[in-house]
Amino acid sequence: MTLSPESGIESSSSTPNCIKLCIVSHGGSGSTMLINFLGSYTQTNQPNSMHDGLKHCNSPDHPMLARLNPNRYIYCYDDPRVTVLSLFRRRLAEGMQFKLRHFSDDIVHYRLLAETLKPRVRSLADFFDLGYDCFGINAFWQNWTHGPVGRPILYVRYSQIWESLPLILDFAGVDQQYLSKFPKRQVRASNLSDITEEQFRILDRIYGQTVAEMSRLPACYQL
Repeated sequence: MTLSPESGIESSSSTPNCIKLCIVSHGGSGSTMLINFLGSYTQTNQPNSMHDGLKHCNSPDHPMLARLNPNRYIYCYDDPRVTVLSLFRRRLAEGMQFKLRHFSDDIVHYRLLAETLKPRVRSLADFFDLGYDCFGINAFWQNWTHGPVGRPILYVRYSQIWESLPLILDFAGVDQQYLSKFPKRQVRASNLSDITEEQFRILDRIYGQTVAEMSRLPACYQL
């Protein structure tokens, strides 16, 4: 069965127990864009994680997901070295350090901590000075790829979302006629060429193993 806007479904205002497809990411990987698009045709989680706390759940065993039990998942991912640059450039890094690590199943508590927590790493300079994975992206990746998820899951690399759209729509149960409505590709503002050699070495030391695992995988594949 495929769904369309004419079906009367409005994902962005769906109650949590109506979620059929949960789209997650470790940030900077196109998950918001994908939720906004697919949410016009089927029930998804919210594009703003502050509304339901789901978009950045760091494990398929997360208590929020266990309570809602979505039918299937899409995990959007990208090179975490670029993700880090993107999060700091868009001034999202402080909140994301909490969002990618939290395990609370209370959305009120989630919002409170995300808005008030003052992490140790406050700037990109702090990140390079301290030199550790303050976001927990490596653990996020391991949790979603190195064990059973319990539901069908589609892994999609950000750089190949556009080439993978037919597979994504098919997985989500959305008619291919809506493919042309997906936002056009834009050049990423964050780029590894913008940092120094020393900064690149720090990023590569922190995330090199995860990047190597990502590079060995298909751009879009289902488990």
